[in-house]
Amino acid sequence: MNKKQFHEKLEIIPDLIKELNGLSLEEKTFPIRRSKTRVIMNQIMEVYLAIQADSPLKSDPIFQRYLNETADLLYGRITADIHLYISSIEKIVALTLEPGEWEKVCWQRSAIEALKELYPNTVFEQYFDEIDTSDDLDERLEFLSKREGPVSKEEIPNGIPSYHWWWWGEGPEESDYDIAG
Repeated sequence: MNKKQFHEKLEIIPDLIKELNGLSLEEKTFPIRRSKTRVIMNQIMEVYLAIQADSPLKSDPIFQRYLNETADLLYGRITADIHLYISSIEKIVALTLEPGEWEKVCWQRSAIEALKELYPNTVFEQYFDEIDTSDDLDERLEFLSKREGPVSKEEIPNGIPSYHWWWWGEGPEESDYDIAG
């Protein structure tokens, strides 16, 4: 992703979060909220991967403004949506995986880590405990990562750190701390 594309993505995400925050919390809006949360998490993951692949982007003033604005927007109500996002991962891994689902689970699990890695020292950081994955989920991921095997190198997005061990078919204690790419 070039710098122009990166900046365009940074402009989109705050509006997506505002849309989600503007929805009511009534049960009838849950499918819409779930869908919008998935889109937001995918966008945040793409920003994270861009930063991992090109670390000078971290000091970009537009990125710093984006972090401050989105941390304020993520603060509060959206954490319930992120919790539902984590629950959806838990539901998928509790079942027999369909072809292609393992890669999707790896992406979603990395998206949760991306939130914590992008937003330390922001107002959103106080919610990290609430959006943390459970030990049960990570144990299930460890089991599945060994059963499903590593995601092929070509399918691992550039910039995924090796400590996101689920991509490599190994447990957390077996991974090192390099970045793919």
